[in-house]
Amino acid sequence: MDPALFVHADEDRLEQVLSNILSNAAKFSSPGETVSISAEAVDDDVRISVVDRGCGLSEDSRQAVFEEFRQLDSSDRRKVGGTGLGMNISKRIMDAHEGILDYSKNDGPGTTFFVELRRVEVPVTSTPEPNVHWMRQSA
Repeated sequence: MDPALFVHADEDRLEQVLSNILSNAAKFSSPGETVSISAEAVDDDVRISVVDRGCGLSEDSRQAVFEEFRQLDSSDRRKVGGTGLGMNISKRIMDAHEGILDYSKNDGPGTTFFVELRRVEVPVTSTPEPNVHWMRQSA
C-alpha cells in the first residue's frame, strides 16, 4: 500500500477541525488516558480518526453533538467548559469541503470521531499547491 495519503483541503480549516476534535478528546478523557489519531485510506477517501477512552457518546446524541451552542452536559456541575460551538463549526467546515465529520461509540469506553475527505492522487515528483494538505500515513 502506498504510504502517502493526499487530500485537497484548506490546511488552516482542516487544522481547526482536528484541533477541536483533539481538544474535546483530551477534555472528556480521564487523566492519564490515551488519545490516539490515525489516518488511513478508506475506499476513495482518507479517514482521520481520533480515539479517546472517555465516558463515550451515545449514538442517540448525534444531532445534539453538532448543534450550535449545545453541550450535552449543560448543568452547573459540568466539569469542562466551552461555548458549544466547536463541533458545529467543525461540521460546517467539513460540509464546505464536501467531507464528513461524524463519530461512533467505541466497543469499550470512549468515542471515535473521524473526518473523511476525498483522496486525491498526486505524483510524488509534483510540488504541492497552496491549500493542499499533504498527509503521511504512519507505519
